[in-house]
This record gives sequence, C-alpha cells and structure tokens, in this order.
Amino acid sequence: MARKLTQVFVVCAFLALLGTPKLYGQEDPQYSHYMFNKMVYNPGAVGSANVLDATMLFRNQWLGFSEGTPLTQNLAVHMPVRPLHGGLGLHVVNDLIGVERNTSVRLAYAYIHNFDFGNLAFGINGGISQSAMDGSRLRAPDGSYEPNTPQNHNDDLIPDILVTGIRPDFDFGVYFTRNTLYAGVSMKHLIEPTVEYDVSNLGTVKIKQIRHYYAMAGYMAQINSKVDLQPSVKFKTDATKNQIDLNAILLYNKNLWGGLGLRGVTADNRDAIIAMAGLNLTRDLRLGYSFDITLSRIRSFSAGTHEFMLNYQVMVAKPPKPSRIIHCPRFL
Repeated sequence: MARKLTQVFVVCAFLALLGTPKLYGQEDPQYSHYMFNKMVYNPGAVGSANVLDATMLFRNQWLGFSEGTPLTQNLAVHMPVRPLHGGLGLHVVNDLIGVERNTSVRLAYAYIHNFDFGNLAFGINGGISQSAMDGSRLRAPDGSYEPNTPQNHNDDLIPDILVTGIRPDFDFGVYFTRNTLYAGVSMKHLIEPTVEYDVSNLGTVKIKQIRHYYAMAGYMAQINSKVDLQPSVKFKTDATKNQIDLNAILLYNKNLWGGLGLRGVTADNRDAIIAMAGLNLTRDLRLGYSFDITLSRIRSFSAGTHEFMLNYQVMVAKPPKPSRIIHCPRFL
C-alpha cells in the first residue's frame, strides 16, 4: 500500500509540474541536529568558534515506505581565518526524495566583528546546485511496464529517461554570539534560482526554488558542576507557511547528552517529536543520534525518522583573551 501511494504521489506531482509553465517548489532538507551544525541554515556561523569544525549528517526520513522517502547526506566544514577577519567553509548536500535528487556544493565566508557586547558576523555562501529526475522510475496509470518489454508511459508529458539541470544558488546570514548565547537570522536561495528540465515532446520545464527565511537562538545554562542545559529554538518560513522547532538538551560531565524536541508547535504544522542522544567518542570526535516520531497525518505509513551525526572539532586559534589554551569541542 505504501509503495503504491508513493508512486501515485510522484506521478501526480510530476503531472502537476508539467501542467504549469513554472513550478514554485521544493522544501529544504530538515535536520534534528541543527544546533550542532548551524552552518546548514546560516552561513554567518562560519568560523564562529576557535575550532576547525567538520560535521557529517545522515538522515533517513519516514521509514516504512518501500521507496521514495527523503534521504539526505550533509557535510559542513568551516574554521576561523584571522587574516580574513572571519571564517571560511565548505557545505555539500545530497538530498533524494522520490525520483528526484538535489546535490549542491557551496563555499562560504563570514566576516566577524568583535564588539564589547559580543561578536557579530555577516556570512554568505554560494555555489552550484544540480537537480536530477529519473523518469524511468515514474509510473503512469495508462503506462505499459510488463517484464522483458520496453517501458512505455503512454504519455508524452512524462520523461522516460534521466533529466538534469544546474543552477547557481546563494544564502546570506547574520549571526551573533556572546559567551554561551547565540542567535541568527538568514535567507536561503537568495536569488530564487530556477532549474530547467528538457522534457521530450514538451520542451523546457522550469522549477523555481523559493526563498526561505530562518531564525534561530540558543543558550547553555550551567545547572551544577556536572550538568548543563541547552535550550534552542528555530523558526522557518517561505512567507507562506511557518514552522517552529523547540529543543532542550542536557549535557552530563561535558561528555554525554540527551534531549527532546518538538517540530511544529501548532496543529496545522506539527510534524514530529524528536528524541536525541550522543557522546564524545574521543577528545575531538563525537557521535549523535536522533529519532523523530511522526505526528503529522503521514504517521499512518511512517515508522519514524533516523538521523546520525558525526562531528570533529579541534582547536586552530587562540580565544581572543585567553588565560590559557583550553581544548574545545564545544556545543555552541
């Protein structure tokens, strides 16, 4: 049943795309570990700590469907570069959903200015995004898909091969830090780029990537000598629909952590309850895991979402006014 629903959804979505000269569309990938990898949503966070920071995320969303569920890999690497008065970073994303794949590679720079009340950064990233749609995996109601015979959709509007398109893309963000507090606002897909697919018998189909807006904030409060509390919040909107993520993590002895989150606080956008846990494998390397319990109407078919995080941090620069060099990784 789930497999048939996935195929019907994909075909209907593509037919809607073909019936429109320009489609305004797809959502950005979402991450439960965003508080550990803020560069994903805000390039202003690049180089914000005195460490070389490399984070890998792997997300398998909505288990229970036989095929077509979102599958995302993310790599973000950044570090401070004092001669540039800021930081440099590299961000790579590979996101698959249904028959579509979106891959992007971007370079990022953030200018950081130190004030008495904290550090304020302005960041931008830019690069290339490639989109691909495998028409051979689509199934039309009137198509012919018998074994050992040529595939035929019997519909000139549906491609029967892989179609691809490339577009430039840019993000911009402002990011503030003060001791254990952070806050930032950002815009993704700044120029609202358009990808073009060449479809036989139809011509060019255009998909426009809508600009998204984000705001996030977090804080680390010391409960006692062993336990720290780290609440965080993220707001996102495409100027049509909004969603808020709320999270709270307890860190024990700077080594183990666990927490809960809620994605979507109102009935019309509630998506999942998030359970998180992690530990430091070595002095520089840590592992995190989260499981999303689906709350939306898709919960009848979804068995939840797995997300894994691997993060490496090593000190590369001295803090502005150190009394001594202190090893870091840090959470904020």
